[in-house]
Amino acid sequence: MVRPVILTLLVFCAVTAAAANEILIVYTNNTNGVLENCGCPERAYGALEKRAALIDSLRRTSRDLLLLDSGDILDIRPDRLLHGYILKAYELMKYDAWTPGDQDFVEGIGFFKNRMLTLPMMMVSANLRIDEKRAGAPWTEKMAGGIRFGITGLISRKTIRFLPDSLQSRLEPEDISTSLEPVLAELDAGSDFIIVLSHGGIDHDRELAAHFPQIGLIIGGHSQTMIGDPEKAGNTLIVQAGEGGNRTGILHLGFENGKLVSYHNTLYLLQKNDRDDPGVLELIRAYHKERLDKMKPNFKQ
Repeated sequence: MVRPVILTLLVFCAVTAAAANEILIVYTNNTNGVLENCGCPERAYGALEKRAALIDSLRRTSRDLLLLDSGDILDIRPDRLLHGYILKAYELMKYDAWTPGDQDFVEGIGFFKNRMLTLPMMMVSANLRIDEKRAGAPWTEKMAGGIRFGITGLISRKTIRFLPDSLQSRLEPEDISTSLEPVLAELDAGSDFIIVLSHGGIDHDRELAAHFPQIGLIIGGHSQTMIGDPEKAGNTLIVQAGEGGNRTGILHLGFENGKLVSYHNTLYLLQKNDRDDPGVLELIRAYHKERLDKMKPNFKQ
């Protein structure tokens, strides 16, 4: 059974989607390697099995939807088996774009290049280089509701300082002021609305909004800040959805003549009684089976 609050949310989405140029920006950050509901009484929240079902419900009510993530998909501790299944769940959810956080390098550069850069969702970063080569695309454009969205990403140098030296030496986030300006100039020329996926923390995002007023929306990460009502710095909205993947941000943007005229944000708390996505549930079962198989003693015949 769908919770009443979900029904209310879906009705709201259906009504607002009928308005002219009403677009849903569904966003996440700091999943932190949480694949499933832990069943803990003190944290009886849903995880990817619930998030995927929510996203599916939202897509059924609004075709004008963008799904974005601002990094730290993986846990702070290496666990290649778990992280592989989390990335499979992300593939099922069909994100439009994402930018990496510091934790997304925890399995090493090889895993990042071979597994995360090959995900069927666009990785964008205006300033990240790995081994002196640009990682991902500097920006992408997405159309929704007749609005052309220009999307780029950033990672702050400060966020990688806790990584091992062997990783830090291969990651080269460029200076944001010099790397972002030409990207924004390109987006400003061809986009109606600019979104920055920022992995630097809330203070970093406030500074970003002050220096680059042409940004329409900053979706933040790293500081794991919960922002219910979007912060507004000049014409820039700043949002972030907390930590652990428990909440999914749903931002309604209303446009008239290509200009933002209204917005409304919901931080939807996923709970254990919410509907499960069958595809992600199947991944969770496969993960536990593989994990248990690896733990079995290897007896000689």
